[in-house]
Amino acid sequence: MNQSLDLASIGKSISNFFGRFHAILFLILIAGAITYCMFSIISIIDLSSRADASSKTISSSFDQKTIERVDQLESRDKNTPIDIPTNQRVNPFVD
Repeated sequence: MNQSLDLASIGKSISNFFGRFHAILFLILIAGAITYCMFSIISIIDLSSRADASSKTISSSFDQKTIERVDQLESRDKNTPIDIPTNQRVNPFVD
């Protein structure tokens, strides 16, 4: 049971392992890094969308000044009628 540790043989076995599986280990490392980046970006987008949704509040009540301004508007029936010739085309871009 008295065995000495040979560092050269341990280094050689580790070198042999990485020499044999270097391509697979590289692909696993790259796939893990891409997955980590994707989840990080998704979480950042999710946090920013939650912040935008919580900061947007829509007021459903008008103040009295706005109500008075809307009441002061006149309907189209009260305005003078526009003379449009019946036999000509009307240009919608000219007022």
